[in-house]
Amino acid sequence: MKSNNVCLVIIPTYNAQNYIADTLESILSQSGNVKVIVSDDHSSDNTLKIVSSLGKKNIFITKTNREGNNKRTASVARNAGLKYYLENEESLFNDVEFLTFVDHDDILAKNSISIRVEKLLSEKADFLYSNLLNFSEEKKAIQKVDRVKVEGLNALLVYTAVRNINYNTMIYSKRLIAEMVEARQHFGVTTSLLFDEDLSWHEDRDVACLAINTCYKKGYSIAFAPEYTYFHREHVSLSSNIPSSVKLNNYRCVDYRYLNRLTFFSAVIQRIIDRPTYRFPRKVRKLKVVKDYESNKYKRMDVLSDQEYQNLILWFK
Repeated sequence: MKSNNVCLVIIPTYNAQNYIADTLESILSQSGNVKVIVSDDHSSDNTLKIVSSLGKKNIFITKTNREGNNKRTASVARNAGLKYYLENEESLFNDVEFLTFVDHDDILAKNSISIRVEKLLSEKADFLYSNLLNFSEEKKAIQKVDRVKVEGLNALLVYTAVRNINYNTMIYSKRLIAEMVEARQHFGVTTSLLFDEDLSWHEDRDVACLAINTCYKKGYSIAFAPEYTYFHREHVSLSSNIPSSVKLNNYRCVDYRYLNRLTFFSAVIQRIIDRPTYRFPRKVRKLKVVKDYESNKYKRMDVLSDQEYQNLILWFK
């Protein structure tokens, strides 16, 4: 990645003292130039102390505005980080060309940034998604989440509705971000900068649909990278705290916001929106993988031993 192609990584944090050091290490060790905004939602633990102790000049810290806002979601912190970037774009971030978001407990693969940025540059694209790996420390399980390149606005929106495009892997050009912020109000969201703070679920799918719509409206290209660029840490307890009715309502909200504009797929979309469960039932194949360091390939395994799992986690880092 060329030195002038700086990528800004925005990390929303809240009480992340157990994870933030590993997350930042995976970002700061990336090839190429990165800058980081840690957008903290008033953590009560040592999250910010850990971040500050690193003493890195390319890490910037901001906090959410809690005045008159009782919401505590990742969207609030993401928007606060994005606002900090936009307010300082001409000074602190005048060299930034690309932006991405990383959750405070996730890990970027080696060369994750350079792989995605180089793909964007080679295809002259403004938006990219890629493959990822889910991992669970509780279950010691690894799930390979493969996606494909989909052409066409209608097809890609439907694909996003049915399967998702691995939202954590999305990376944007700075001009796309500016266009998305401007376009946000046209899709019924006037109180949030980019991520809809009224959605407690599917807010990232909402942004994916916004990015896709904006790209096609502006004539921007969309790229896909087949590499596994992102390692997403699954927490069994988090999604279970959100009632199914809320998940369903959020899902329908996003679908009506974007997908009901399509006519060719109207019958399919209606079935998606009105189905009784909040997502398509699908068989998810759990793939246990370990890194073969010599051949640089993945091996699929039925079972991971404790040592193999630890080796894989070390490789993530």
